[in-house]
Amino acid sequence: MEPLEGLRRKLAAHIALSVILGLLIFLWWYGLYAILLTFRLFMNPPYVLLVFSLLFIIFSVLIQHRNVEFPYYLMGGALLSLLVTFVIVCAVNGVVWILSNGLPDADFLITAISISMLAGFVSIKFVEGRMW
Repeated sequence: MEPLEGLRRKLAAHIALSVILGLLIFLWWYGLYAILLTFRLFMNPPYVLLVFSLLFIIFSVLIQHRNVEFPYYLMGGALLSLLVTFVIVCAVNGVVWILSNGLPDADFLITAISISMLAGFVSIKFVEGRMW
């Protein structure tokens, strides 16, 4: 019975992570759509800079911990923090856009979240394969 229990736990973890990552990808996409449509950010620039600064410190330390040399861990930290800050800003814009304009129709919403969940699952499997 134990192998079946391990499979259930792994399946539940993959489904939960895929749903969470799918919702994040959906909010990111919807926030990017709002930025391109309105040409404005709903997140104040000082908060964006704060998020970037904190992520830069975190990613630089994590990369340095992997024994990367001096200028390269700063460049890697800057690149990763830029990408993650962009995703966070777009997701916040997506939430604000949905709160102000409402959700799209049900068919579009289900389709978009389903595609986002598939992209999230593929991303999880890609990262899982690279880690082990």
